[in-house]
Amino acid sequence: MTLRAVFYERDDASAAAEALQAQGYAAWLRKERFQGEDDELDHPWAVETDAPEDVVAALVTEETGWLERG
Repeated sequence: MTLRAVFYERDDASAAAEALQAQGYAAWLRKERFQGEDDELDHPWAVETDAPEDVVAALVTEETGWLERG
């Protein structure tokens, strides 16, 4: 199962991806585009990973973003 951690800021997403990779998990960073959003600058960043949910959840807080399963 792939988890996605979505972050408001690129720096937070990059730090999460680097932390996951340092622990030996695969992690990919990409810009998340939501339907109906026009402003390119406001799109959040997503980290997709094969890490366990508890590991990913520890990197996400309400201030930085959210976790998506699936």
